[in-house]
Amino acid sequence: MATFTNNKEIENYFNNILKKIIVNVGNNLLEDFQEHLDKTIYKPKEGWYKRYKEDGGFYSGWHTVALDDFCRVLMYDPSRLVEHSQDWMNNFVAHGGNIKEHSRDYRGVLPQILNDPSMNDSFSTFGGAYYPRGGGRYWSEYLKEVNKKIEKWFDTEFKKYGIKPL
Repeated sequence: MATFTNNKEIENYFNNILKKIIVNVGNNLLEDFQEHLDKTIYKPKEGWYKRYKEDGGFYSGWHTVALDDFCRVLMYDPSRLVEHSQDWMNNFVAHGGNIKEHSRDYRGVLPQILNDPSMNDSFSTFGGAYYPRGGGRYWSEYLKEVNKKIEKWFDTEFKKYGIKPL
């Protein structure tokens, strides 16, 4: 049991707990998101196309960033993806390179392309991502489920410190 002699000690104690909780929930979010990408983007498909995944694929474009001690966000950085002109493994078709206009770099707009099933078909090799049943939007379908998970992750983390949710 922690004992405190002043308000600053209480504040520091709980701030340290909160920082740990936020880091752990951020890590859970990234892990869950990567599992989602495994099921939708990287689900094995027949064909010659080699996926870069962690080594310059869409997967590697995502990471968590601490905006401050109490805020972490999932960010997309297109510069982490292999540019199609450097895609020696796949005859230069990675990340939109199969489009006739090869001079354009599509890495920065891949999240938007992915959210539109018709665009995904045009920009993808071997059909692109697997979409939810009913043709829903890629991100909308994921976000419906992840918000519930985030609440559970926070509850679990707070319970580790004896703090019960309301």
